[in-house]
Amino acid sequence: MYYLLLRKHLGRETALQQVYWNDEGWLRLTAGGHTPQLEVPAPKGTCSVKQEQSYIFEDFFEGPALDKTWNTLRILADDRWCSLSQRPGYLRIRAGESIQSLFQHHVLAIRQTDHRFRAETALEYQPVSYLQMAGLLLYLNEEDYLYAYVSYEEGLGKVLRMMRCEANSFTLVPQVIKLQDDLPVHLAVEVHGIQAQFYYGVGDEPA
Repeated sequence: MYYLLLRKHLGRETALQQVYWNDEGWLRLTAGGHTPQLEVPAPKGTCSVKQEQSYIFEDFFEGPALDKTWNTLRILADDRWCSLSQRPGYLRIRAGESIQSLFQHHVLAIRQTDHRFRAETALEYQPVSYLQMAGLLLYLNEEDYLYAYVSYEEGLGKVLRMMRCEANSFTLVPQVIKLQDDLPVHLAVEVHGIQAQFYYGVGDEPA
C-alpha cells in the first residue's frame, strides 16, 4: 500500500491519501473518487503525539544585517529600500509598488507557523497623499490578504484604514480612524484559526 500527498486546490487543504495500483496499472485512491479526503485514517502503527511549544521572535533592528527569519517577496532586501544603517536601531523601508502589484513589493514578512499567534509592530510615518501607506499585513498572495495601514485623507490628515482582498475581490473598509501627527503608531494582529483581529495604539499607548 502507498500513501500520496494530495492538495484540494480550492480550499488549499493538504492531506496524506492512501492509494493503490489497479490491475491496469493506474494509481487510484483507496477511498475512491478523484479528490482527496479532508480526514483520513492514520497509517498502521502510528501514534498521535501532541506537542505544544511557544515561539517568540523579536527584532529591535540593532544589528548590521536583517535576521534570517525575515522574508521578502520576489526581491531581495537591500539598502535601496530596506536599510538598517540610515537610522541605527530602526528599520527604514522606502515605498514600493502596491500590494496588488506582482513586481516591486517592499514587504518584510515572517512565515506563519501557528494557527494562533500575535504579531505587533510600531512605525513612525507621516504620509502626505492617499497613495502613500505603511502598516501591518496578513498576506497569502496578491489575491488574499488583510492590510491595516497608515495613510492620508483629504480633510482628515493622517489616518488608519484597512483593506481586504479575498479570492481577488477587493474591499476598502469604510471606517476611517484619524491619527495625531508626529506620533508613532502601534499595530498588532491576533489570529485564532481563520479569525483575525487588528489593534492599534498611538504614542506611548500599546496596540
